[in-house]
Amino acid sequence: MFIVSAIDYTLIITSCISAVSAIVAAAVGAWVAKQVKTPSGDTLGKVAERTHDLAAVNATAVAMLNGGKHEAERDTDKDAA
Repeated sequence: MFIVSAIDYTLIITSCISAVSAIVAAAVGAWVAKQVKTPSGDTLGKVAERTHDLAAVNATAVAMLNGGKHEAERDTDKDAA
């Protein structure tokens, strides 16, 4: 008596389609990540940090031009009062 087993190719084909899709998605993601650059050549995180720092300096400068005090001076004035 022979025991014959049949291979279910549906599972194999589905796995191959999923694997090819995952490889293509990873390749496209790597290509896009390589193409995205800021004009200065820095990473987006460094540019965002620099922008945050410049915004804080700009807000302090505008406040001082309008006759306000610097943040540190305001804090010491509150403690003295």
